[in-house]
Amino acid sequence: MDEYEHLIAREGKPYAPMHQAMYKTIAELLRDKPANILEIGSGIGYGIQVLLDANAINSYEGIEPTRECCDYIKRTINSPYVHMRNEDFFEIDLTTLNRTSYDFTLCIEVIEHLNNELEVLTLLDELHSRTDKALFLSTPKAETDEHGKFYGKEISEMLTFAGFKFVEIEWQLPHTLYICQK
Repeated sequence: MDEYEHLIAREGKPYAPMHQAMYKTIAELLRDKPANILEIGSGIGYGIQVLLDANAINSYEGIEPTRECCDYIKRTINSPYVHMRNEDFFEIDLTTLNRTSYDFTLCIEVIEHLNNELEVLTLLDELHSRTDKALFLSTPKAETDEHGKFYGKEISEMLTFAGFKFVEIEWQLPHTLYICQK
């Protein structure tokens, strides 16, 4: 969790408009179609409430390595459908998840925090095996944002290598949403 997320969690400030818009877009795609959702990197949970409000969650399992974020979610989101795990993405035993597969998986603004392509490919491979309908992945691209770790071509190649077919949606900001299917 970066310092901005710590500040938001401590002070209850609204999250960045770009992040809100991304979750609102996903929520509109899933509106009134309750689904089983796995999210890698839930952050402070700003997307969870948007999905709940859209009646898009049948069950939600979030994995977040930062204890402060998990505690914040538990304090601010009261839903029997939401289950959080405070574990590192690469240390979690995926066989202990509540489900073996999920209708939708989310990986929003996470891969730029991973160390290298091998970690991204490992994560994408796991998500591919657990995703029934679609993976929503977003990240800034290195060619358009200083926070981007991977260039658009690299991201496309990693998604293809992991077995996903995808569409790419460019935002007015330098972030890109990939909607991926098997």
